[in-house]
This record gives sequence, structure tokens and C-alpha cells, in this order.
Amino acid sequence: MPASRIGRLQGRDVHSGVLSNRRSIVECCPSTGGIRRWRKRDTGAVLADDSGPFLLGSLVHQTFARRHEFFIRQEITGLSREEGGRIEILEEGPLFNRMVTCAKCGPMTIRREVVLHHTMSRIDVRTTLQKLPTNDPEAVFMALPIAVPNPRCIIGTNGGPMIPGENQIPGSSSDWFVLSEHLDVVGPSGGVMVALPDTPQIQLGDIRRPSVRGTGRNPRELFVYVLNNLWPTNFAPAQGGEFTFSASLLDYSHAYDPAWSLRRALECNSPLRGVLSAGDSAAAGKSNNGPLRIDATDNVIASLHPTEGGFGAHVREIGGAAGHIRLTFSGSGAPRVMATNVAGEFLREIFAHKNSVKLLLKPNEILSLQIFTPDSGKAIEHIPRLVRTVKLKRKS
Repeated sequence: MPASRIGRLQGRDVHSGVLSNRRSIVECCPSTGGIRRWRKRDTGAVLADDSGPFLLGSLVHQTFARRHEFFIRQEITGLSREEGGRIEILEEGPLFNRMVTCAKCGPMTIRREVVLHHTMSRIDVRTTLQKLPTNDPEAVFMALPIAVPNPRCIIGTNGGPMIPGENQIPGSSSDWFVLSEHLDVVGPSGGVMVALPDTPQIQLGDIRRPSVRGTGRNPRELFVYVLNNLWPTNFAPAQGGEFTFSASLLDYSHAYDPAWSLRRALECNSPLRGVLSAGDSAAAGKSNNGPLRIDATDNVIASLHPTEGGFGAHVREIGGAAGHIRLTFSGSGAPRVMATNVAGEFLREIFAHKNSVKLLLKPNEILSLQIFTPDSGKAIEHIPRLVRTVKLKRKS
């Protein structure tokens, strides 16, 4: 459908670059595709604006001084922003509104889709870049300036949340971080959760001056490290072709809750999953009682996967406080539960009492389990409905 036709259907100028619903108003820059303003309707709070050097979601391409043997002189020789953009699609739908733009950024061609969800206060930014390979030193960043008052960045790592410059070994890096699933930009009355499933490395600080280290106190200087060929030890000397990556931003008005943020990040990064189940689906639908029941506190999550002779489980404490989980087996015969490492190697056996195993998890602890039951075949068939859904209590 032509863009002008979409604009007339919506009753507004298609070139305005505005997405809105009852929750939020998102104003995009037609020439760059970046978000120059994100405002909440109910409170009027501004979550992103154009007061900084870069717009939310916009790309930056940098070139550097040429290599000298195996090292790079940290000297930026060029910085390109997105320009010459146009809106290709602007449409409204029952679940979300979306806008698609195209632009240029240095040697790259950019296509970006911005999705504003109706059912939750969430924005998705999906970007596709195309570029030719080059051996000249270069880097690509995506800007994520969040306009939260009195902010601090909280990085979600495998060991739990950490604050740059505080929960670190003195002298360690305070500008480059690798995320487990997400990060939060938190203020006194809420924050924004950012999930990055495809580009887990971020940089804090002014990318125009690479010697300046980040503090986490200025989220306007928050960038996603999309690609680079600066480090010859672990990056290809030339990176070209097509690459698509996404970011999901979900704002909230309650106090920071690590369990809430991680759950929402997992939902964004792994939105819908299907599991093929063997057996009679009609008979299976008559009962929700599978061979295993899992009961856990709200700060514990579990995932299951079939293995030879049974199934495996990963159990994780996500709230920063001790939690517990109980596995109850309804089949005949005593189950065997083995604790393993991440490679599946047996560490110890966990003995069941009356067909039930109860585990206590330390804060931020992750357990890997291997479970064998006499009805292991049925267990594999019932994996899609093994876990009892536990609602997460929202903090006000």
C-alpha cells in the first residue's frame, strides 16, 4: 500500500512520523528514523527527547586511524549519522502501530521498524543494516539515550544485577559491559527496561571521545555496540553484508524489581515458543495434570527440555533473595534427580522424599538438573504443560 494511502486512512500527514495510542506518544524523525520524543499520556513523563547529540535508536558509524601492526590508535577520523531518510510505512493495527523508515549512514543502508504496542507500554526497534566489507577500522553504534530524572544504569548479568562503578572490582572496565538479557535505566519513580537479544554488548560514555569512561549516571550516553573490526584478536578484519537486530524498551512506574525486569526481558527476547508434543492431543487436553508439578516462589523461574531417558531443568533465582522450588512427581516409582554442571556432567544426586524434591536457592543462584523417572516417555510428551504459571506480584 502506498505511504500516502496509509496517511489518508489515518487522517493525518504520513510524513509527521508520529505513533500514538492511549498509553504513549512516539515522535520519530522522518529524515533519520530515530525517536526524538517518547512521552507517556497518563503522567506526561518524557522518556526520550532530542536534547542530546543522538536520537533514540539512531545509528552512528565511526572510522579510526589505520592499524599499526596489531593495535589501533584510538583516534577517530570520521563520524557519520543517519540522513536522507524517508517514511515507507506508517500504519495502525489492533495490537500495535508501526512505522518503517529507510536512511543512509556513512557506507551503510538502514531500514528501521518502530513498533508501538497497545497492550503494554512497550516500544520495539528493529533495524536492518547493509554494508560492504572493508579492512579499514570502523565501528557501528546504536544510541539509547533515556531521559529518566536522577538516573542510574543497572546491568543484568549472569551473576545478578550490577551497578557500573559500584558493584565492580576497582579499576575494572566501567564503559564496556556484556548483558545477560537486559539493562534498566532507573529513576526515583520508575524506569525503562531495555532488552537486547541480538547485540548484548553496550558502552557507557561519550563515544566521540573514547578515552572517557562511563559512570552509569548519564544514560544519555548509553550505546549498543553493534559491530566493529577494531580488535584483531577476536573480530573479523572485514564485516559486511546484512545484519538485523532489535531492542525492546518497556517502561514502568513502580520501584526497581530485578525479578520483574528479567521476566519481562525474557518475554521480549523469547516471545513465543512451541514444543512438539507426541501422543494423543485430544486426550491430553482433557487434563492439565502432567507427570511433574513445579511450585516455586515468585523469584524463581524454571525451564525444561527433553533429554535421553528423561528431561533436564534449569532453575534460576532472579530476585536477589533466597527462594525455593518443589518438584512433585505424580508417576509411579521414585524419580532420580541429579545436579549437573552446564555441560551436563553429573555432580551429585538429590534424593526425593515421597516423590517430591525441594530445593533452596541462594540469591542469583542457577542450578542445572537431570531428571529420570520411570515414566520418562510421558514426561517428555507433557513438557509443554509441566510448569504451573505463577503470577508475579507487581510492586506499586
